Amino acid sequence: MIIPIGVKAYGVGEKMRKTTLASMDGWTPVFDSIVDKHGPFTALVFGVIWRYCQMRTGVCTASQATLAKKIGVDRKVVNRHIRTLVKYGYLSEYKIFGKPSIYKDTGVARMRVSIIGDEQQYYYGTLD
Repeated sequence: MIIPIGVKAYGVGEKMRKTTLASMDGWTPVFDSIVDKHGPFTALVFGVIWRYCQMRTGVCTASQATLAKKIGVDRKVVNRHIRTLVKYGYLSEYKIFGKPSIYKDTGVARMRVSIIGDEQQYYYGTLD
């Protein structure tokens, strides 16, 4: 069984209805499909923004400076990769005068998780 996570994108201000099926802590996804088409840094920027979009609001409100610091690059680098992600439809960008842009995952790239119940084989006996 394959369970899609975050398949539907919502507009800013629209209440997000989602079921949380798993918790993600301590890692950021880098989508191979984005690496193949746009390179690893674009995929990394998307992954960081995608993580923010998994929060309660469903959007990323972190500034480009915050994103850049998290990745360890200059804000201009993040800006360039965000332009690519918006251009190719991975993100929607909402601009509010005097505030950082808000980014929304459009659902073009998505993560599917497979959970399998299994048993391990144990050896009962002596190891002579």
